[in-house]
Amino acid sequence: MGRLHSFVWLVWLGLVMWIVSLIRNPFYLTLLWIWIAIINIYTRGTENTIWNSVWTLWASLGIIPMSALFNMLTTHFGDHILFTIPGKIPLLSGIVTGEALVYGLTNGLVLNVIINAFWTFNRNVPIQSLLRLIPRAFYPMAVISSIAVTFIPITIRQYQQIQEAQAIRGQRRNNLRDTLALMMPLLTSSLERAFQLAEVLTARGFHNPNRSAKSLTAHRWSFLAGLILIFSGWQWKLIQPVFPFQAVWLGKFFFLLGMLLFFFPFWRMGKVSVHTRYVAEKWRIIDGLGLATQLVIAIALLSLSFRGDPSLSYSPYPSLMLPSFNPWIGFLLGGLSLPAFFQKIYEHD
Repeated sequence: MGRLHSFVWLVWLGLVMWIVSLIRNPFYLTLLWIWIAIINIYTRGTENTIWNSVWTLWASLGIIPMSALFNMLTTHFGDHILFTIPGKIPLLSGIVTGEALVYGLTNGLVLNVIINAFWTFNRNVPIQSLLRLIPRAFYPMAVISSIAVTFIPITIRQYQQIQEAQAIRGQRRNNLRDTLALMMPLLTSSLERAFQLAEVLTARGFHNPNRSAKSLTAHRWSFLAGLILIFSGWQWKLIQPVFPFQAVWLGKFFFLLGMLLFFFPFWRMGKVSVHTRYVAEKWRIIDGLGLATQLVIAIALLSLSFRGDPSLSYSPYPSLMLPSFNPWIGFLLGGLSLPAFFQKIYEHD
């Protein structure tokens, strides 16, 4: 069946980030972590590296007790007192409450969900496909980002190759001094790869953009005019009641016109930038199903938030209480795992 389209995974990541910013209920966050863990395990590749193992998924759980411990020791507020730290130690002395413990656990769970969501996204979306989603106006940023993102994985892979080659030759690392025999080839190969990359960029004309000085000046003036109009539309809403006439539409007109002038140079630069795609991603029916599933989840959660569902927001302060749970929201969060079952396991760089 193949992997899903990169745009579907990008929408999935944005939806997860929006849900994390919307929900502070530990029950929902735990369900969200479980579904992301299922996606992570189901879509992991066959490459035998530490970054592709399940161990990193469980190791990330260490963030939760660290966050709980930090919040317990620095936040002295709540009704359920667990113990008291005596003395006058800055930030530490005072009561340690159950509310601070639960709040720290919730924040740690939020951080863990965010980390695993980005890790799952990076595993399922090749860097080449992700860079194709960047508008053509930002092609220099795309090239620089691709170099920065691929630097660590390539270096780790090269480190493993050098280590295996030296092990075959019978070289052992017994102390820190023996590590120099491993670091020097790694440094030499990294410098050689950097020179080759610079020659490739020069050969492909990366240093010579197809934009004239006049067009760049026009784009800068368009940016400036757009920012001025956006600021004017925002200020008009504040000063408009002073005037006798009710011209509410004028502020919106300034704002929309400023947005057009601000984003027009990006559209224009994208038209000028010429690029070639050797392999283009195809949009299939299965991609449409994955995107439609996420849109349904987003609309349903948005309607529940507008209705003011009390289970979405939770705070243990000032007195600890059990958070409420809406089964429909738990069912909707389970739908986030569907994109993982629409594709088979694959391997990419």
